[in-house]
Amino acid sequence: MMGRISGGSVLAGSLLKAKLIDELVLKVNPVMIGEGTLLFSGLKPYFKMMDLSNIKYYNNGVIKPSYRILYS
Repeated sequence: MMGRISGGSVLAGSLLKAKLIDELVLKVNPVMIGEGTLLFSGLKPYFKMMDLSNIKYYNNGVIKPSYRILYS
């Protein structure tokens, strides 16, 4: 079964830790506000790598990369 969810790093982190995410799609906006937030704080041990599977570019500068998650 394939499902999609939308959420922040806490939700994604919990699902990655449980190895329940097989693809991660990010929306990257070309705006700098403050100092930012780490995307995967402390999660490196839970997956081996992220393999770029697709990327879409929008006219407004937004990019949307998709990654397959490869678990250890």
